[in-house]
Amino acid sequence: MLPATLAGEDMIRAVQAAPATEYLVVSELSPSGQVAGGQVVGVLAARSIADVLDPHQTVK
Repeated sequence: MLPATLAGEDMIRAVQAAPATEYLVVSELSPSGQVAGGQVVGVLAARSIADVLDPHQTVK
């Protein structure tokens, strides 16, 4: 899970720390990483991140 407030390098670090093909994006996380009264706001695919960083690269 990733909090919806992450952006830029913070988001990249979070994705690198927990590699996955998809991430559940939530409005709020507790300090322990659990959904804390927030809502699911979307799903982020690793492929989408790679496309933004390098649109000519293929994720394997």
